[in-house]
Amino acid sequence: MMAVYFGWRWFKSNVTRVSVLHEVYLQLNDGLSALTAEISAFLFNLFGYSATINGRILVIDEFTKIHITDHCVGLGLYVMFLAFVSLFPGKQMPKVWYLPFGIAFILAGNIARICGMGLTQLYIPGSFGLMHLVVLRGMLFLVLISLCLGWMKISFRTTPHRQPH
Repeated sequence: MMAVYFGWRWFKSNVTRVSVLHEVYLQLNDGLSALTAEISAFLFNLFGYSATINGRILVIDEFTKIHITDHCVGLGLYVMFLAFVSLFPGKQMPKVWYLPFGIAFILAGNIARICGMGLTQLYIPGSFGLMHLVVLRGMLFLVLISLCLGWMKISFRTTPHRQPH
């Protein structure tokens, strides 16, 4: 898993050297940012707040702003999850349904993180740094770890094991 993480870090630092990959990376990042912002704004509006989107900025009640940067999207988490499930032994059919489930679960966790940051900025702005960098980021890593452990459990259940002779 560490090799995948460092490979991802290397890719991110070198992606600008290959224009086609850089364009795909930017489009994926922009698309995930827009989706995260749209769903977060929808949830804030659903619960009675006035939320709008201005580019990558989520504006809540006209004064509170959450800027959704490239790092907020969490592409690295998606990459680590996809690599873990793809490289871990197991039958292919369970992978077919588990990969989209995991991606949706990471997206939901990231949306909860963005909404949590918005609520923190609204009600306890002095705690924003702690919530942003420690609590909510840790929550998202727990989501990733839970998904990986879930895949291990499913994989061991569906993979026949050899008995020692």
